[in-house]
Amino acid sequence: MTTSEESSNEYVGTFIIGSTMTCPLFNLDNLLKASAEVLGKGTVGTSYKATLESGDQLVVKRLRAVDLPKEEFELRVTVIGAIQNKHIAPLQWYYYSKDEKMLVYNIFPMGSLAHALHGDRVSPAPLGWEQRAAIALAAARGVAYIHSAGPSSCHGNIKSSNIMLTGTHNACVSEHGLTTLCLPGPVSGYRAPEVTVSQKADVYSFGVLLLELLSRLTPVKDTQLEEGVDLPHWARCGIRKDLTWEMFDVELLARQRTDVEKECMLRFLNLAIHCCSDDAKLRPTMSDVVQRIEEMTI
Repeated sequence: MTTSEESSNEYVGTFIIGSTMTCPLFNLDNLLKASAEVLGKGTVGTSYKATLESGDQLVVKRLRAVDLPKEEFELRVTVIGAIQNKHIAPLQWYYYSKDEKMLVYNIFPMGSLAHALHGDRVSPAPLGWEQRAAIALAAARGVAYIHSAGPSSCHGNIKSSNIMLTGTHNACVSEHGLTTLCLPGPVSGYRAPEVTVSQKADVYSFGVLLLELLSRLTPVKDTQLEEGVDLPHWARCGIRKDLTWEMFDVELLARQRTDVEKECMLRFLNLAIHCCSDDAKLRPTMSDVVQRIEEMTI
């Protein structure tokens, strides 16, 4: 990896207190010498898989459009790093200079939910119903924990590429709070109609995520380009036209389902639509979402 500014004593990388790195400690020079593979480009920056000379791997997020002084940036990063839970991918390290702002996370070998759902459209979806329900519950618990940190604490950018798989039936949410560091990016199909960063907006985004899990359709990536599907609108139209079962991923319907499983799938769909209400006041809280999913799956 390369940066446009050399390392200096003033701008050094900083580890987050309580971080649990899965590789030995490193410094900025280690990152600059690392080979890098682009994982994805999002609204707040570009993610890379960095392979250090030792062979250890990390996920590096190079932020864009950051308009914060160093002290404010560090304060906000500290708040983000303080929220730690088994269903939240921990922020491990950050770097700030005039021209570069970087964050480092542990790598998740199983990849993201987005890749599991859409990475190979030729082969059948690798996730069965039980797996999808369990992943939804784990992600909901992670978001609910973020919300429990305070009334203004929210994720801000919930999407399937920010749900990392930690097991065949488990997951954690990644990159929470980064919207507090960067200027707003393009509006995506996960964003609530009010286009704000709030807990209620998180609930809307989580509803879109549930619809994506159920249908295996890709949400709108950029509303200006109209790529993907407006899942909340599509789901509401499907309900009105009595096309409920046609809204589920064909792979979920490929085998015979019990009445209990069918009822659970329908309840998930109704919960997703409830979360995606255009009126923020009508959306449930994330703690309510967790409780409802637990009632369906446990």
